[in-house]
Amino acid sequence: MYSRLPYSELNSDSTNRVVFVCEHASNYIPSEYAALGLSEAQLQQHIAWDIGVRQLAEYVCEQSGNYALLCETSRLLIDCNR
Repeated sequence: MYSRLPYSELNSDSTNRVVFVCEHASNYIPSEYAALGLSEAQLQQHIAWDIGVRQLAEYVCEQSGNYALLCETSRLLIDCNR
């Protein structure tokens, strides 16, 4: 059973009118999916996530005070922008 939220939030109390969506912020695949048959090395590559995008979203939201919604599962499991 999936025990982790599929998303996380930054600045959830922000009153700014700008919202950032960070769709490929994680390479996490729940254990019941057996890493989709991929190695750990493959899951660290761009095929599983957008490397560095989480840090960029965190920095931008820290500087601007805007709200962000980050996808916490690998794009190989679900592509949230589709």
